[in-house]
Amino acid sequence: MSELNENMENAIAIIGMTGRFPGAKNLDEFWNNLCNGVESVQNFSREQLIEMGIDKNLLDNPQYVPADAILEDMDKFDAGFFGYSAREAEIMDPQHRLFLESAWEVLESAGYSSELYDGRIAVYAGANLSSYMIRNIYSNPALVRQLGSFKIMIANGQDFLATKVSHKMNLMGPSVNVNTLCSSSMVAVHFACQNLLNYGCDIAIAGGVSLQVTRNEAFFYQEGGIGSADGHCRAFDAKANGTVSGSGLAIVVLKRLEDAIADGDYIHAVIRGTGINNDGAVKNSYTAPSVDGQSQCIAEAIAMSGVNPETITYIDAHGTGTNLGDPIEIAALTKAYRAYTDKKQYCAIGSVKTNIGHLVHAGGLASLIKTVLSMQHRQIPPSLNFEEPNPKIDFVNSPFYVNTRLSKWESNGTPLRAGVSSFGIGGTNTHVILEEAPQIEPSEKSKRPWQLIILSAKTETALEKMTSNLAEYVKNHQELDLADIAFTLQVGRRNFAHKRFLVCRDKNDLITSLQNLQSDKVYTHFQKAKEQQTAFVFPHYERWYPEMGHVLYETEKGFRKTVDKCAEILMDLISRDIRNDMYNKSEVSDERISRIGMFVTEYALAKLLMSLEVTPDIMIGQGVGELVAACIAGVFSLEDALKLVSADDIASMQNVAEQVALKEPTIPFVSGVTGKGISDAEALDPNYWAELLNTSNAFEAGIEDMLKDQNLVLIEIGPDIVANIKTDDLPEANRDGRVIALMPGSFMGDEDYKFFIENIGRYWLYGGRVNWYKLYKNERRHRIPLPTYPFERQRYWIEPGKQNDEDEGGAALDKRPRPELETPYVAPRNDTERKIAEICEDILGYDKIGVNDDFFELGGHSLLAVAFIARLRKVFKQDISLERLFENTTVAKLSAIFGSESEDEDTSQDFEEGSI
Repeated sequence: MSELNENMENAIAIIGMTGRFPGAKNLDEFWNNLCNGVESVQNFSREQLIEMGIDKNLLDNPQYVPADAILEDMDKFDAGFFGYSAREAEIMDPQHRLFLESAWEVLESAGYSSELYDGRIAVYAGANLSSYMIRNIYSNPALVRQLGSFKIMIANGQDFLATKVSHKMNLMGPSVNVNTLCSSSMVAVHFACQNLLNYGCDIAIAGGVSLQVTRNEAFFYQEGGIGSADGHCRAFDAKANGTVSGSGLAIVVLKRLEDAIADGDYIHAVIRGTGINNDGAVKNSYTAPSVDGQSQCIAEAIAMSGVNPETITYIDAHGTGTNLGDPIEIAALTKAYRAYTDKKQYCAIGSVKTNIGHLVHAGGLASLIKTVLSMQHRQIPPSLNFEEPNPKIDFVNSPFYVNTRLSKWESNGTPLRAGVSSFGIGGTNTHVILEEAPQIEPSEKSKRPWQLIILSAKTETALEKMTSNLAEYVKNHQELDLADIAFTLQVGRRNFAHKRFLVCRDKNDLITSLQNLQSDKVYTHFQKAKEQQTAFVFPHYERWYPEMGHVLYETEKGFRKTVDKCAEILMDLISRDIRNDMYNKSEVSDERISRIGMFVTEYALAKLLMSLEVTPDIMIGQGVGELVAACIAGVFSLEDALKLVSADDIASMQNVAEQVALKEPTIPFVSGVTGKGISDAEALDPNYWAELLNTSNAFEAGIEDMLKDQNLVLIEIGPDIVANIKTDDLPEANRDGRVIALMPGSFMGDEDYKFFIENIGRYWLYGGRVNWYKLYKNERRHRIPLPTYPFERQRYWIEPGKQNDEDEGGAALDKRPRPELETPYVAPRNDTERKIAEICEDILGYDKIGVNDDFFELGGHSLLAVAFIARLRKVFKQDISLERLFENTTVAKLSAIFGSESEDEDTSQDFEEGSI
């Protein structure tokens, strides 16, 4: 670890990776294809191309190349998850849609959620020019007129890729688009690393995407061009004559190495240095590469990394397989390395483009991810289509050789190290030096006998899929630590309305419970987000039982620390260690000791909850319990509260109460004497506290009043007492989870902890917020890769319009079924409501929008609201402001507005669409 600490300066950890590549929808499939030498480039038959709609005249041209590395399901998207309406999803560039889903996935795979993480998360991303906008949207003139060019630009423009991610994921760091064509994604990585090292952000998402939405019907081979004549990329080979186009995306999550280690992140690999420059004008043409430019870029990355190039034993090259580019690339690498070493052919080289084609904006990161996977598996996959070297390349006298078979990747006393190159048309070069992940200290063995597993999703079906995915994953990865699984799911996932939790002892218990959802160990509930308030309920000392809280004392450091603090104070007051009485199996006959033990337990339990940021909006206590509530509310200090509770009799309590410094409560609580909120006068009255233990007869009435508040969750800070209160409201309250006890009625061994953590889970299940980070602040845990959100993807696609379409109607826009809403469907009841509903359906792309359905709950937003208003103005020839729409968001409310406008108003103004 000391050597690691010395090498952490300027080092960046890769803590998350994801990608969608030709022939591979995830990284496992990608790695399998690489190892097995799969070439994921499809050569299409004439019949297939004709079926795709390719012009037959093009196919007859002998220079036409019928090959492409395609990405499956680029037309699909989970619009509902991200709050997009069907219509907006249809017009959005598939590059944006897939990148947004993958950005969500990769942050989850790193074990982070912006909902809980308080650092700044940046986004650096690049996308190709939107061929979907050009080919599919703008070939439908009527559609363009209906939607408006501004809305189409927002949905498809390259400038909006990164900021869409930041907006939808609520990320507050820099959000920057990077476009240098072929080197875009690696330039994004470089900028992300620089911003991390400059402390401009704490986590950075970097990636690129490039999709071809249709077959490239104009791809003809030209000698000396970039495209391959036969649809194969033959990097560094004598027969190399170009690359193949490909579609895909790749994203990584980056963090400063020292922070990643400190925070228990899963580290895939380490970036030790990056280099970036431009060729300038000293080359044959704007599109040509340059030996000097590339060499200087590589040398810069090596210098920044501080590593000896003789320890770099693999290079994933830019490797486009062009007769011009390949020799220049090897010459540049050789020039950079010869400044350090004369060794020959010790470093393997390959190109991922031989497997998946050239992914353009995502190509560099595809190479980086391939290299990281190779490090993790300690194997180098074969570079395909290589038979004999390009005669212009002198491999024999260079440090490099082309790796043509699956090979073991072995190190010689140093970590595995590699270089990755990415060069863009226009001359922007990047190079990255990678190192395998360091050996880090493993997680501690958890002291908790039970672990809380939580899951949540936006839909019931997604929750079921999430559950089965986790069960299968844990079943296939028995090396995982159960506490790390619990930790990752708690701190690394967002909260949604469909929730599920379970408490388990071990991984087999977890798998069995996940596979048997009817088990009484699994709790599932739908809880729509709402203003949820919390009440702490503190019972009287009569509820005390031997060893109450003993397991929490042994398990939770925060609880133990508070108990120990109380015990130290009490030692001076009663000259005995209260812990010997509290954690003894024998019954305690001394009323004063029971009173003290109950106070200490309740106070420590309340403080434990508050350390998790579960804080009370209101409290109520009975007898000793009210003393705890008052102490939590700051009426008196802990020392003074312990003096009161440890007094021998009422006279002694009166004497103590008159001597302590009483203050007004900072948290409201209900008086057990009156059943109403305690007044400042009562809180400051010594007599009130001196007589409290004998006058708390209104406790049950206070509880009954609390139960009437449907937005209030009652947490019993101690054993179950509310269940014994006879009230008509109580059965319903228990059914909907609004009353939660944290301790059983008697000591049950380590089942006590199960009872506690299970009810913490129940509090979360019913809408309570818990800062899970705080639960683990006293133990070392690691985030681990786990299954990410199971998006429920549907097809959203607008077909290209036909040439010379006389009516310029183009592709018809289908309407989708009304999504599931809590609002029951009510059909329009008059002509005005019908017209408004039809406009709303056109704007949002849904069928049968009801009069009480909320425009914004259906996926509307300010930009769509502008279009909605324009259409309303045009149809009704009446004005309506944006502010008024925000106040009247249903068909019924809008109908009342238009129906109330005077028929005699001047309607001569021309309300053209977009006039606002």
